[in-house]
Amino acid sequence: MFELIGAAISVFSSATSIVNALATALKAVGVALIGAGHIIENFGKNLGIIKNEEDTVTLGRQCQAAEEEGIKPDDFESFDEYVAKVREIHVDENINVDELENKDEITRKGMEIIMGLAVEKFGQTTIEKVGDIIGKDPEKADLVLNSKAVADFVSNDNDNLDRVADYLKGDNQSAEVRDVILDGISSAKPDLSEGECFDLVKDMREVIEGSL
Repeated sequence: MFELIGAAISVFSSATSIVNALATALKAVGVALIGAGHIIENFGKNLGIIKNEEDTVTLGRQCQAAEEEGIKPDDFESFDEYVAKVREIHVDENINVDELENKDEITRKGMEIIMGLAVEKFGQTTIEKVGDIIGKDPEKADLVLNSKAVADFVSNDNDNLDRVADYLKGDNQSAEVRDVILDGISSAKPDLSEGECFDLVKDMREVIEGSL
């Protein structure tokens, strides 16, 4: 069916759009794409989207090699099937990333793979919100989105990721979500008091809301 055949390319297009918007936002705040690649990689691992042994650059290089072999998303019925094929591509993992001339392009491709898998799992709207949050406040987004507390919360219900994103964007006032976020920050930064953790979240929300 056409809907099935177009599913993978539709997800890939969504992921590309999200990563493009994220790259533009990061440029505005002076954050290098490779740095964001690590945040997206952490996000993927934290929520079980990619394996712990995988990384953004390797996935990007595999994606690039797959393209050179003529392997494209529109040849598959789901994005997950496309990525499974990409993962079969062998690339030299013992390479100095800093020596890659096309490091940003490869990083972008790896981010697209991870965000595509995230779109397929959580939906485009939710991942667009996540991309926006990371683009507006990368350091704090990494701290919050990639915490065990958030991972556990989302594992109970995929829709909880959308609730977390909405809270950070100021679109809900859920005490439950707030407490999950505060638990994550407290675990990552045990030296902070409860008030300091709350202030950190408040500052993050103000940055994100203020730049909408």
